[in-house]
Amino acid sequence: MVGYLILACCLVGLSQAVTFVIEPFNTSAAIGSTGTLACIATNLGSDNVSWKKKQSSGSGYDSLTFGTNILSSIQNKYAVSGTANLTINNVASSDEGLYQCSIGSTTREISFTPVVLPNNVSVYWENPPYAGRVVNITCKATYANPPPYLKWFKGVNQMELTQNAYYYTTNVRSSGYGDAVSTMAMALTGLDQHQEIRCEAAYDGYERAMEYTLNIQLNGGPALKAQGLLAALFVACSLALKSFQ
Repeated sequence: MVGYLILACCLVGLSQAVTFVIEPFNTSAAIGSTGTLACIATNLGSDNVSWKKKQSSGSGYDSLTFGTNILSSIQNKYAVSGTANLTINNVASSDEGLYQCSIGSTTREISFTPVVLPNNVSVYWENPPYAGRVVNITCKATYANPPPYLKWFKGVNQMELTQNAYYYTTNVRSSGYGDAVSTMAMALTGLDQHQEIRCEAAYDGYERAMEYTLNIQLNGGPALKAQGLLAALFVACSLALKSFQ
């Protein structure tokens, strides 16, 4: 009987444990914009939520909130919304650091990175885009701090091609500013005509910070159209053959 009571108490305790709807994740935001650190949880019970920021020197943390109330000295800088996201107003480089969201005895840490967006994101062919050839396409994001990740997507369904690309940074200054470059080899067919290919500059927790979309215009004239028809016919025949197997 005692064993059943202990088990029941444990089950009640588990059912009331804090549950994160989305696990807090590292986040970035552009300098001068608004950044949000997610801390979305249920089953809080009587536990209070609090936010802290790690001190720039040492291992200590400074309190930002008392419950969900922002400390009066920093009310213009922060706000709490939901249960309980921390909003950082007018993001500055000094906001970079490690933040803690605590709910009772449960704590999660989030790294926040203020970023300076690239001056420009461009996409261009390294070689003329002819159907039937393998051609390199390059995306470049210039003068960003830090240089962003670069992701590739193609077509209406936005199929990701990032895994096929070679990424590197260049012209990186001691200040942290630099360029990001991503090059990918594409095997082009006539079916690629007028397809869209998109390069996206992204940071931790900050997708589609900037992007460039290129509409594929293949060289080849009448030969291109013929190749597209042949490619479509080949696919149709392949499907027909499979249906007979």
